[in-house]
Amino acid sequence: MDPPEQPNALIATGTTTRSPSVASLRALEDIRQLKFRYFRILDRGPREELSEVLSEGIVCDLGDYGRFEGRQEVLNFFHTAVFPTYEMTVHKAHNPEITLLGEGRALGTWVYEAYLMTASSDATWLAGYYDDEYLVEEGSWSISSMRPTYFFNSDASKDWMRAVGELGK
Repeated sequence: MDPPEQPNALIATGTTTRSPSVASLRALEDIRQLKFRYFRILDRGPREELSEVLSEGIVCDLGDYGRFEGRQEVLNFFHTAVFPTYEMTVHKAHNPEITLLGEGRALGTWVYEAYLMTASSDATWLAGYYDDEYLVEEGSWSISSMRPTYFFNSDASKDWMRAVGELGK
């Protein structure tokens, strides 16, 4: 009896195999590097590179912070609201679950933590998940949809441990 096909055995062209191909493993690594690059750009820049990781038709749903459609609208939000607000940010992404869908498309879920500090030293600690979609555009992977969900958002300059306890109530 043949083993069942693995969901990540799909490569960008939509071909299936019994085990991950070199192309599918390369696609998975390219997507991981894309997401890490996105966070590095947010944290260290150069911020002009943000346009290089976002697809032309990206949809960025930030919940209470707004929904932005199209690369230019997302860039405008980051350059007018995010970058001027935070003096320092550190993003950590881990535990990716990436599924290649074929035809140059993929889905990804990431656990992330972010530490944010304003010029006045107000600090915020966020944690949650990013649910992303990716596509191959002009020969390389780009982020076509981002939806972060926060399960922890605390003022890190205050008693954040109390905030942890409040979450369970």
